Amino acid sequence: MKFRHLEYFVAAAEELNFTHAADRLHISKLPFSKRIHDLEGELGIELFERRRKLVALTPAGKAFLVDTRRILEDCDASIRKAQRISRGRRVPDSNHESPRKRTAPLARSPL
Repeated sequence: MKFRHLEYFVAAAEELNFTHAADRLHISKLPFSKRIHDLEGELGIELFERRRKLVALTPAGKAFLVDTRRILEDCDASIRKAQRISRGRRVPDSNHESPRKRTAPLARSPL
């Protein structure tokens, strides 16, 4: 699966019109539709219900949209973080203790 396919899927899901989504991404409709079809084939599910000029998300498509948006947001955040680090800015790691001042350890009571 290609990252670009996820971006195409989100555009199609938001527009609910392949022509408008393709225009939004500056690609012609035929290759755009093929990428969506390829993505569905790779996933083994239908993401869209297609009826004469009407496109709607399937329940699986709705669930995939939520996760795909999160994935794309996480990728954008990772890129921004790496860019800040490359410019020498300190970035707190969420897996480590924050850089706040530590408090003194609790005194042990005598036995």
